[in-house]
Amino acid sequence: GLMEVDGEVFRAPSIVQEIFRGWLENDYKKEDNEGLQQFLSDFRSGSDKRSNSYWCEVALKSLLFLFPDEPDEPPLWPECERLLSHAHAVLDRAAQRKVLQEASAELWVRLSEYYQARALLEYASGGFRRAIKLQTEANGQEHKSLVPMYEQLARVYRQRGKLDDARSGYDQALSLLLKNRSKEYDLIADIYVGLGNVAMEQRDLPSARQYYMRALDEDQKLKGAEADENVARDYTQLGLVSQELGDLTAAWDYYSKALEALESVHEEFNPDVALAVRNMAGLLKIMGDLDNARNYYRRALKINLHLYDEHHPFVAQDRNNLGLVLQNLGFLDEAATELRKALEIDEQTYGPMHPKVALNKNNVGNILHAQGNLKEALQFYKDAAGIFLKAFGQHHEHTQTAMRNYAKVKEQIKRGQDKSGPKVLD
Repeated sequence: GLMEVDGEVFRAPSIVQEIFRGWLENDYKKEDNEGLQQFLSDFRSGSDKRSNSYWCEVALKSLLFLFPDEPDEPPLWPECERLLSHAHAVLDRAAQRKVLQEASAELWVRLSEYYQARALLEYASGGFRRAIKLQTEANGQEHKSLVPMYEQLARVYRQRGKLDDARSGYDQALSLLLKNRSKEYDLIADIYVGLGNVAMEQRDLPSARQYYMRALDEDQKLKGAEADENVARDYTQLGLVSQELGDLTAAWDYYSKALEALESVHEEFNPDVALAVRNMAGLLKIMGDLDNARNYYRRALKINLHLYDEHHPFVAQDRNNLGLVLQNLGFLDEAATELRKALEIDEQTYGPMHPKVALNKNNVGNILHAQGNLKEALQFYKDAAGIFLKAFGQHHEHTQTAMRNYAKVKEQIKRGQDKSGPKVLD
């Protein structure tokens, strides 16, 4: 662990010295304190003898200072990984000594955001629950600081397919905002969107549409560029639910309004504009206008290649979408090139066992199947099913789809071709 204790004497191992030195020299270097250098010298030499609780607080503050505050960004993952075991050791000691509960809650949130980004969803939900417990003990069960924690926990539950738990988390967050008579309309809108997303996955489409309309009502109370971005988000969600309800004309109108709102505050080369274009491409694909869908997907790819490098995950998503529509148009070689590029980027970004990689593997398997390479397709489906099984469990929709694709091709290898192809995962 981080701390070696001999009675009430703290002996600082090298990792704590490194962390604490960084904390003092960076966070407090502006303080003009003559005793600071002497204290630091005593700390390094081990002659400073303070209580265990004191050093526990020091280590906790040090980890909170050093642990990245945007742990969902892939370039920061190596630093998160380096500090992960130390953070857990400090949090365990802080829990034993019941010190700095709010700081502990904040560190748990960062750890959980990291776990969520790495698709370690069980760890993420457990971490958010511990953060909520600590924050409740520190400030009471109706404190506003609990709102984002409940919202983040709800998002993880939704990812895990635990939709009732997700709805409960969003309801709790919304209840706290309303009890505190919050006028943070954007936060209220965010929660309505979350509830709408849960309702969409539960196939309660009328309720989803109602939640998205409530979100739009809240966001229209705002002013400025941020308001336009939020309104565009709400129009997008209304487009999605209209699409699911089969009202494709309404869906196109909502998507067009979203793009118009974004173009009013952004230039063409903007990630939100790229997302709006991507949504319109997807709708065109559903409407059977594959040529225009291909053009819109290429526009989205052009925007993201301008904004990011070739190996960015947004570029991977655009290549995946373009590959799927090329496959539908019958351009299998071009489709295979785009889908394999998407797979390569996502493997580099997320690692070989991430669900995004499994989506890519499933879709590459489909191309191989269409090209008649059944044995190679079988391996890709097997890999996809294994990743989904580890990330989501046996009963998740993606796991079931990949397993069915694997079983179908395995049977085809034994008995010959089947006219019905495997299922694509978007």
